[in-house]
Amino acid sequence: MVTKRWNGGTVTGDAGVIDSVIDELELARARTAATIERWGSGDDPAARMGRLCASFPSLRGVPGSDPWDAMQLLTWVCSSGAVTTGGRLAAQFVLQVWNPTTDWGAQARRILEIEDAELRPFNVVVALARWDDDHERAFRRWAELPFWP
Repeated sequence: MVTKRWNGGTVTGDAGVIDSVIDELELARARTAATIERWGSGDDPAARMGRLCASFPSLRGVPGSDPWDAMQLLTWVCSSGAVTTGGRLAAQFVLQVWNPTTDWGAQARRILEIEDAELRPFNVVVALARWDDDHERAFRRWAELPFWP
C-alpha cells in the first residue's frame, strides 16, 4: 500500500492501480479541456451547436445555424430548395447531436406542418460515402472530441 498526492488530496492503495487511475483521470481532464477549447463550455449548448454548424461548409449562414435554433434549421432543411445532399446530411447530423432521440422528420410534419418532410435519421455510412473532404473533416473533428448539449 502506498499513499500518493493528487489533485489536492491523497490516494491510498496499490501503487500500480493508483498510477493507472491517476493516468486515466489526467487523460480525462486533458480531453475535457480540449473539448471545451474546441466547442466551448457546456454551459452554453447553443454556442457549441453554432460552432458545430460552422464547421460544416454547407451549414454556414443558413437559418438556425448561428444563432442555433433547431426548429429554424429543421425548417430550412425540409423546405429550402437550396439544400445539397451534403447539407441535408450535415443538418441531419447536427440535429441528432442536439437530440438523438427525436424523430426530426415527424417533428417537421407535426410541428412545422411540412407534409412531405422526408428527413431520415443520420446514417454515418451514407454520409461518409457522399460527403466531400471538408464535410468529412468536420464530422471527424466532432468525433475526435464529441459533445452533447
